Amino acid sequence: WTGPEMYVVAERDNDNNDVPRQSILRYELVGTKGVLDATHEWNLTGDLPSFVSNSGLEGIAWVPDTFLVERRLLAESKHTPYDPLAYPNHGTGVFFVSVDATGMIYAYALDHSNGTFTRLTSFSSGKAYSTDLIFDRDLGVLWSLCDNRCEGKMTVFEIDPDPASSTAGRFVLRATVAAPAGIRGMNMEGFVMAPDSTCSGNLKLCYWADDRESGGYAIRKASLPCGRFF
Repeated sequence: WTGPEMYVVAERDNDNNDVPRQSILRYELVGTKGVLDATHEWNLTGDLPSFVSNSGLEGIAWVPDTFLVERRLLAESKHTPYDPLAYPNHGTGVFFVSVDATGMIYAYALDHSNGTFTRLTSFSSGKAYSTDLIFDRDLGVLWSLCDNRCEGKMTVFEIDPDPASSTAGRFVLRATVAAPAGIRGMNMEGFVMAPDSTCSGNLKLCYWADDRESGGYAIRKASLPCGRFF
């Protein structure tokens, strides 16, 4: 949390908005410069299916290595449990990204020295579209948001810890959560929640970002139960 860097996804070429370019970009939030230039780019276009320019990557979430090792994430590229030492210069975690057009989620280890990457796993969000990803560090679950095309429903995943299970080490769907009734028809493309340390009355705040600013508002607030709710 104290790091000065920020990672975002982009889905098109800024020099030509009609050209898809599926990228993860890194920025450093330091200094007084008014416009920031990316320090790194990982161009994932060749590793992903073809999308039109406004239907590609829309969600990104960082998941720490400590969690992935503890839960024994299956690195499908190697058919073995994830070992951070096998991915030089990737930092201390893995980046998960989601695709608007397909609802698919992909996990990548990013080499910060040469701009290369390794796909570790991929799975469906359980919805036709995915417009944001959130990793809940308190529960150890990954949330995927869908917009008005799915009535704002969110799907919740965790890594299957059962070594005897056919899905051991893979992200499996644990819950589907409905959006508040008042925002289900809105174009929600961002979601974030407060940590459990802020809970009051067994509830914590969460926020949605409305891409269309319905009624002149871009941000809406509600509450979620604290702790494990499924």
